[in-house]
Amino acid sequence: MIVPEAGNQRFLVCAKQFGFQDICDILRSRFPELSERTPLGKPGTSSLPPGAYSVDNSKVKELLGVEFRSLVETVVDVAHCMLDIEQNEKQAHH
Repeated sequence: MIVPEAGNQRFLVCAKQFGFQDICDILRSRFPELSERTPLGKPGTSSLPPGAYSVDNSKVKELLGVEFRSLVETVVDVAHCMLDIEQNEKQAHH
């Protein structure tokens, strides 16, 4: 809204390609206590089929100055948030 050059353009707001295996690998490495609740899959491999999608976010970085957070940081933050919600729900029902 504040960058005139962005008018009438579409932007892909995605940092990089990732799949569910990436998320599971992060969760299992950062939250070992959740290993029973996190699928193992095939660690270190891609769960995406070849050619599933690719990402070119150069326009959103250059024109809008967006800097993306890492996938690890994002997954860890979301996991902490979800664990907090789960804990609050348990406390509310006791």
